[in-house]
Order: sequence, then C-alpha cells, then structure tokens
Amino acid sequence: MSEANQAQLFISLLSDAYEADRMLNRAEVTAMHKARSKRSQAQHLTSLNKFRDIQEPLDCVQLIGGNLSDSRVV
Repeated sequence: MSEANQAQLFISLLSDAYEADRMLNRAEVTAMHKARSKRSQAQHLTSLNKFRDIQEPLDCVQLIGGNLSDSRVV
C-alpha cells in the first residue's frame, strides 16, 4: 500500500472516529441537560408548594385570639 493511500485511510478513519466521538458527547450532553432540567423543575415545584403552604391564611380563631405562634408565621 502506498504512503498516499495509507495517509488517506488514516485521515478518513481519524475523521470518522472524531465524528463518532462528537456525536456521542452531544448525546451525553443532551441527556445531562434533560436530567438537569427535570431535577430543576422538581425542585422548583417543591419550593413552590412549600411557599403556597406558608402563605395559607390563618384561621379566623387564630387571627382573633392574636395567637401568632403558628409555625407558618416568621
């Protein structure tokens, strides 16, 4: 096999390997991004639900009695 053919084969194999590695990395990054998005959304919903629980109005009895020892009031 001549050197020109070997060089051409090497370049072809190298470019194919590079492209395969690039596509694999792209797939991994996409999967990581999706997982991060789902985790972030779950954390946001958890925080939102906690905030809604905190913001619930106090019972009328608690308001009239002036009892502000409720754990929801800071």
